[in-house]
Amino acid sequence: VGACTSACWPDYFADGQLCTPCHESCASCSGAGTHDCTSCDIAGGTPILLQGACVSACPDSSFLQIENRTSTDTNAQGQSVQLTEQALVCAPCDSSCATCSGPGTGECTTCNPALAPYLSIGAC
Repeated sequence: VGACTSACWPDYFADGQLCTPCHESCASCSGAGTHDCTSCDIAGGTPILLQGACVSACPDSSFLQIENRTSTDTNAQGQSVQLTEQALVCAPCDSSCATCSGPGTGECTTCNPALAPYLSIGAC
């Protein structure tokens, strides 16, 4: 038996007038597919968001970053409340890096051999 609500639960998305479940790897989503995630379950086996998919690790040429996200919701009294959550995301390295620990040119851990093959004090 269904119930009428003003919004879908976090792990569901609005599909017309129905609340449809997200893919099992998503904590929240915009659709039912594996690449429709907008956040991942940090306690799950795939806690990192990468281009709409939840993954277990960031690929080469990207690094793990914590992102603060805010949203607005309505509480039981009808008052608007601001919510903040942290999300794990894969962010791109500088193009000179093959792998990195951050976004800067001095945060490379290995170099992109086609662009700058030698690593010196974190820079390629």
